[in-house]
Amino acid sequence: MAASRRIHATKSTEEKREYRENVIRPQPAPTMDLLPSSDSTATTATVETPTTRSDTPTAHSPAAKGWLHENLSELGYATLALGFLAWLGLQMFGLNREVGELKQRVEAIEKARADGAATESATEQRMQREIDRLADRLDRRDERPPATQRDRRQPQPTEK
Repeated sequence: MAASRRIHATKSTEEKREYRENVIRPQPAPTMDLLPSSDSTATTATVETPTTRSDTPTAHSPAAKGWLHENLSELGYATLALGFLAWLGLQMFGLNREVGELKQRVEAIEKARADGAATESATEQRMQREIDRLADRLDRRDERPPATQRDRRQPQPTEK
């Protein structure tokens, strides 16, 4: 029996359907013996029709397996496309973050450059004032007559 199991070929969906229709037949209709009688003394038998669960598709039913088998390539492509779109979204988010960081660095550099230019301008103005003041002092010194020893001891009178 073990050898016959190894040789067994699986049946196709059509062959399984034919087997169910031809070999496994629905139960025959109830006979007259099972029908309720009009005699009030007799006990009435209830007629139950068997319910089959093969009518509803389940995860293990051939209908569900067939759908999955037919649509497997589309599901694979959809999974790949969604994965690629998710990866692309993450890359764009990362790039946007990096662009924001670079913008902040550029703004900080521009602010430092503007502050440096303002400081440089103020320093140049201050240096120019000092140069002008020293030049005026030198000009005034050249205009005065040379001081003698006596002039150095006595303070010079100031003009009012």
